[in-house]
Amino acid sequence: GTTWGPSVQVVNTTNNIGEYASMAVVNGRPAISFYNNTTNSLRYVRANDANGTSWSNAIQVDLGGDVGRYTSLAVIDGKPAIAYYDVTNSSLKYVSANDSNGTFWQGAITVHNLGDVGQYASLVSVNGYPAICYYGVSNTNLFYVVANDVAGDTWGSPIVVDDAGSVGTFCNMKMVDGYPAITYCDANSVHSDLKYIRATDPY
Repeated sequence: GTTWGPSVQVVNTTNNIGEYASMAVVNGRPAISFYNNTTNSLRYVRANDANGTSWSNAIQVDLGGDVGRYTSLAVIDGKPAIAYYDVTNSSLKYVSANDSNGTFWQGAITVHNLGDVGQYASLVSVNGYPAICYYGVSNTNLFYVVANDVAGDTWGSPIVVDDAGSVGTFCNMKMVDGYPAITYCDANSVHSDLKYIRATDPY
């Protein structure tokens, strides 16, 4: 990463797009989920080559109200999937593709909608199952939820990971030695401390 280029690639030039972008390698090519601020919708785009020198047209994944902020793109069960925030319904949503490239997408699923929840979503595959950490605006806590199946058709009950209040913004989750782990911001402290926590079980 000491040199970059040869040039910056413009992926999409439509006005007011590109906010809340998240990137993953999908079937050997870079792909991006992002929020279209003009249509208030969730979009997905995948490169035409492994280096990302040219890109396909973006696909509108969800347009049901103001949706698509705080996107998190990951490959789950061999298919691209996105966790994101639904502004209209103040809820956490999840959607996955029907194919390995993300050409066609299923209907979106509401994962958590009690109170205002779903900002700063971070999606990973936890031992094959989609799992999301996110911030609950209403109670200002850090949440974690894992699906009951690899497709993410149904989900378990959300777990409060940190209930100290004003914790969980800017959360990011990865698998660490086979266990889900989350780093996040604690706004309670004077300096907005960076925190880290790891699960004690693999799910």
